[in-house]
Amino acid sequence: MEIFIEPNPPPLRLIIVGDQAVALALAGLGKAMGYHVIGVGSETSLSPVDRVINGPEAIAEHVHPLTSVIVAAHGDQDEVALEYALESDAPYVGLVSSPRRAGSIREYLRVRGVSKERLSALHAPAGLDIQAREPEEIALSILAEIIQLRRATDSFKWRVETPAGQGVTAESGASQTALDPICGMTVQVAGARHVHEHRGSRFFFCCAGCLDRFAADPEKYLAAGGSLPSR
Repeated sequence: MEIFIEPNPPPLRLIIVGDQAVALALAGLGKAMGYHVIGVGSETSLSPVDRVINGPEAIAEHVHPLTSVIVAAHGDQDEVALEYALESDAPYVGLVSSPRRAGSIREYLRVRGVSKERLSALHAPAGLDIQAREPEEIALSILAEIIQLRRATDSFKWRVETPAGQGVTAESGASQTALDPICGMTVQVAGARHVHEHRGSRFFFCCAGCLDRFAADPEKYLAAGGSLPSR
């Protein structure tokens, strides 16, 4: 009997502390990119978000492995919000600030007893250096940094195994995937057009050419790439 398992992880999530221009730009851009956006503040000032929580003490309750927390309160209890954010398991915690203030807050958190390991999750100032000036540009730089980190590290991913033994990366909005054994390209399993079954296991291909090459001599490619996936 074959059992097909398709992971259904929760969506990518942004938790935004603050209600100033950068926070609002982050909320709007995040929603446009398919993030579930949670604001920490008042209902009226954070209208673009999907949900509002009253205070930073509730941040940890809403954190899962695909969550980023950005503190963009511009001095209004930044330190308190960051302590709560860093107490959670959020893989990305960002602070919108100047480099000088970021250094001061980082030292404050160290003195407060925040571990070196958790401080490593703090990106301060938040965002890639793209010479951003306007709120929308700063928001873009922060989301670009989050995406860069998510693509480069397993801390933003859940790894599962298909019944065929092929590694699948489950990310929000992403279907189950498999690797083309010929070219190594990632192939979406759902709706895949080029599928070949060999010795009870299914293999997925990016194109008919790769499928034909594999089908002509499966054992050759299995020998080169490792053992046959278990069923």
